[in-house]
Amino acid sequence: MNNKPIQNVVAALIVKDELLFAAMRSEEDVRLGKWEFPGGKIEVGESEEDALRRELKEELEISIKDIRYYDVVVFEYPPFILNMKVFKCRATSDFKVNVHKKAGFYPLEVIKTLPFLPADEGLVKKILDDKDFFNF
Repeated sequence: MNNKPIQNVVAALIVKDELLFAAMRSEEDVRLGKWEFPGGKIEVGESEEDALRRELKEELEISIKDIRYYDVVVFEYPPFILNMKVFKCRATSDFKVNVHKKAGFYPLEVIKTLPFLPADEGLVKKILDDKDFFNF
């Protein structure tokens, strides 16, 4: 039986035109140089959608709309099990890089070349295989 704690988080696949948002972790993070889809922990009593909006506001000062469930990723890291609910959404404002080293909207041809965090690697493959990804 696995006694690792479960970390419940949300992540956003933010779309603008035919581009997808991705961000690189900052120097202060042990995962420096790895890319991710933004999001974060769900606080007690908070809905997944509220957590997503809050995290994106805190990290990127970005607003979103058209939030749609996309996938769930369960990934085991050494200290915990990540339970990540993933949502597609559209950007309704510009963003500001606050906690990341680099971030932006990229075509899928670029997304597939970026070194993502292990929990996001399968998600990137699913997006690349999803011919209707930008239609929602």
